[in-house]
Amino acid sequence: MENKRIILIVDDDVTSLRLLQAVLKDLYETAPARSGEQALTYLEQHTPDVILLDLDMPVMNGYEVLGRLKSDARWKDIPVIFLTGREGVESEIKALTLGAVDYMQKPIINELVLARLNTHLELEMYRKQLSRLVQQKTQALEEKNTILQHLQEVIIAMMAHATEYRDQMTGGHISRTRGYVSLIIDHIPDIAPNFKIDPEYAFNIVRASQLHDIGKVAIPDA
Repeated sequence: MENKRIILIVDDDVTSLRLLQAVLKDLYETAPARSGEQALTYLEQHTPDVILLDLDMPVMNGYEVLGRLKSDARWKDIPVIFLTGREGVESEIKALTLGAVDYMQKPIINELVLARLNTHLELEMYRKQLSRLVQQKTQALEEKNTILQHLQEVIIAMMAHATEYRDQMTGGHISRTRGYVSLIIDHIPDIAPNFKIDPEYAFNIVRASQLHDIGKVAIPDA
């Protein structure tokens, strides 16, 4: 049986907590918290799928709780829906600006709460799927880039060996030249402190230095 989604309900009013739990109990697993501090303590050990957050609470109000959530990498992506008795579009604008995904006023309408929850749970599911897909594609691209870089190394080595076959002295010379170039680049900060060189560009210079005598391949043996 599929595990129920977890809804963290944060409200200092016991009646509101019990009412929301009764509305959600058949479809979701609920976790009650009567203050922002209790909610943060709960989050240290658990990760709910959605947080229903009251706005007007003592000590730490809903805005402050939301700010703590958004500033922590562990919790910043958890959807937060405000459920509050406060009226006024200014409060709603502030909540959405701070990162809440929705804002509903009390007294709650059961069907509306369930519909909004279902919508945001589906959106969160799609977001996670997209994130996993992007991660997989990124990993696949990194693997392809690693293979491509290895092939480039092999091609450069083969071309350097082709030069070596035309001149028995070139093999050691190629190796020494690469070493010299590497040393020069390593000491650029000491030689010219204000000169900045891109690490990837520096790597390519060292790698390409092996081909500085590639023109010898075209010189006739005679």
